Amino acid sequence: MLRSFSLLLCAAPVLFAADDYEFGPDSQRQPGVPRGEVTEFVWSTSKIFPGTTRKYRVYVPVQYRPDTPAPLMIFQDGSYIMGDESAERALIVLDNLIHQRAIPPMIAIFIDPGVIPAGVAGQVPQFNRSLEYDSLSDRYARFLIEEILPEVSRKYNISSDPNARGLAGHSSSAVCAFTAAWNRPDAFRRVVSWVGSFAALRGASHYPELIRKTEPKPLRIFMQHGRNDQNIYAGDWYLANATMASALGYAGYDVKFAIGEGTHSIRHGATILPEAMRWLWRDYPQPIKNHKPAGQRHFVTQIVDPDQSWQLVSRGHQFEGGLSIDENGAVYFRDGRKRKEFRVDADAKISESTAPKHKVPEYKQPGTSTLVSADHSRLLVSDSQSRWIRSFPIRSDGSLMQPQPYFRLETPDESSVTGANGMAMDDQGFLYVATIVGIQILDANGRLNAILDAPPGAQPSKIVFGGAGLQTLYVTAGDRLYRRTIRRRGVLPWVRAQLPTPVP
Repeated sequence: MLRSFSLLLCAAPVLFAADDYEFGPDSQRQPGVPRGEVTEFVWSTSKIFPGTTRKYRVYVPVQYRPDTPAPLMIFQDGSYIMGDESAERALIVLDNLIHQRAIPPMIAIFIDPGVIPAGVAGQVPQFNRSLEYDSLSDRYARFLIEEILPEVSRKYNISSDPNARGLAGHSSSAVCAFTAAWNRPDAFRRVVSWVGSFAALRGASHYPELIRKTEPKPLRIFMQHGRNDQNIYAGDWYLANATMASALGYAGYDVKFAIGEGTHSIRHGATILPEAMRWLWRDYPQPIKNHKPAGQRHFVTQIVDPDQSWQLVSRGHQFEGGLSIDENGAVYFRDGRKRKEFRVDADAKISESTAPKHKVPEYKQPGTSTLVSADHSRLLVSDSQSRWIRSFPIRSDGSLMQPQPYFRLETPDESSVTGANGMAMDDQGFLYVATIVGIQILDANGRLNAILDAPPGAQPSKIVFGGAGLQTLYVTAGDRLYRRTIRRRGVLPWVRAQLPTPVP
């Protein structure tokens, strides 16, 4: 599988205006090509976006067979995407490419953003486009997964394989398409972005930083943009997309960036839709997998092997207190429901046991968790309601000095709460914190370097290094205990470690 960052130069001829791109044969009606059927629906009972109403249209190709799960493309800004000369001519392209077997026979949904009708005649309705499209939360992804797809699936056999599902959009709806796949790669793994608004509208300008720090996801992204796009209060649109593409390439994603000379117009993207679809669906049904960044540059690859994920150790527990270890790396925890202590050995075998006797100083405060740094110079205190891990320098007599908000955590969109709980430290002085957005890893200077995916199913809570050589990270999530091999070594909390001097 091709796993490289590529750049596609698609500048218009000099004699043409910036947006005067020509539609090719695949965007024209061709003789002998059967036309798919389009049916229009209205959705006005959303619980995720209450009070909204919107149209959506479903395209079904002639080649669709009800007994075979069909791949899926969802086009945001559906009414615009299905427009005339100024848009993608998406239906024509789908008919032609499916007929050529260049892409698999697929169902397409063209869906509009929501509108809340005015409560009083003559007043202006509330347009939900920016709220739904520019936000970085998983709300829109859940809207598709929990409301629209079940409704469409009542009539059509749509594949549940995330590898068989793609999203597309332009401007803010391009951000929406990427955000839905970013938050839910278990549901969508192919993205087309035309003139994406990856600027400071509702936080999309933050994506390049997140992409460089977050464990790579199994996504394939086709991006298009014009050099003459807008440059306004929220940023420079072209530079924002170039920065986005650079971050995706750095992190090892399968991404193509098609650069034109256009403005904030969909014309260029419309003319290269056939190319985008061919590239996006090439080698289907081969799965899109996690990529290994070239040259091991991505810091996450220094921490974990991207090809290995979390392994379930045990389930059905009510974890009471934290996780602890002994000199051999065995992990211990108390099950409050069973009122028993359990031991997990290096081979992940679990048995009843008694807790180890080693203890470290503790600082008790509701909603917090504590950890003494590996060199015993600082007491670190997490706060589930804050983005900061506070650092208390320890005096020679064991008393604590004035704390500082030292380690800065990433927070989820639409919330300032991190859910920060358990913490662990490796022998290089890096801090590992279990949070809502995953396992956040910070250097000795308090800077976030990487975010590991959380174990599936629930928010991670307690965390500890254990196993042979203290190279296995154990994490609780809900009623389950998971483990994952780490390319760093933990430290025994009761032994004062000699840490390397941090680089400022």
